[in-house]
Amino acid sequence: MWRKFLKKNRVYVVLALAVMVLVLVTLILRSGGHSGGFVTEAVAPWQKLVSGAGRSAVNFSENLFFYFSIKSDNERLNKELSRLTAQNIELLEAANENERLRKLLNYVRNSGFKLKVASVIGYDPDSYFSSLTIDLGSDDGVSKDMSVVATSGLVGKVLSVSNSYSKVLLLTDIRSSVSCIAQRTRCTGAVKGKGRDLCEMKFLSVNDDIKPGDAIITSGDGKIYPKGVKVGEVTAVSQTADGMSYDVDIRPSVNVLKLEEVLVVVGY
Repeated sequence: MWRKFLKKNRVYVVLALAVMVLVLVTLILRSGGHSGGFVTEAVAPWQKLVSGAGRSAVNFSENLFFYFSIKSDNERLNKELSRLTAQNIELLEAANENERLRKLLNYVRNSGFKLKVASVIGYDPDSYFSSLTIDLGSDDGVSKDMSVVATSGLVGKVLSVSNSYSKVLLLTDIRSSVSCIAQRTRCTGAVKGKGRDLCEMKFLSVNDDIKPGDAIITSGDGKIYPKGVKVGEVTAVSQTADGMSYDVDIRPSVNVLKLEEVLVVVGY
């Protein structure tokens, strides 16, 4: 039993014996015995071992304390970083919202139209049929076929209305058709939706002067869309197969996928 105990705890036994020897030698030296020099020489290695073990224990304790201190600080800093990151996101959102609302207010003041601001609360994407749902309806003075715009240009028109909500047919929907003119040369045509984020301009003859980069705006014909609202920009022009007209690709000026607020034209 003792043999098993000594084998299992030999390190502690050695340390205990070393401490005992060190204490014994210390007592002998203090008693003034003549054997002090011999004893000192004999126990010096043991004294060094015990002293080194003590220093190692102290260093280990200090390192352990330092580790847990660093770990605690790291956890605290991670929590603080998470809090500051969330706060920064909130501030950026507030700044973005303020910027959007500032642009909307400037547009309302300078457009010459009677406008109402609406929030986009739903989006119905499809390859060819696309619409938005806004939080204004008949109770707010909105009615079918009213134009809907954003600060960068035309969005579409009101397709259907309920008391508190309305559905907006987007410019890019294949059911959409808007009478337009090229701002540079005043040639006329109809901008039709092609689905997704694409439009095309129809009914232009080969005698019309139109080029990539030309701005396209509403003509005001048809009594639905007010005149002079930007619709998009010509990206490509090519002759049709019969050589009698042009195929004109239009990039809409409004990215309908990123709209958060729109303006309903209730009068002009």
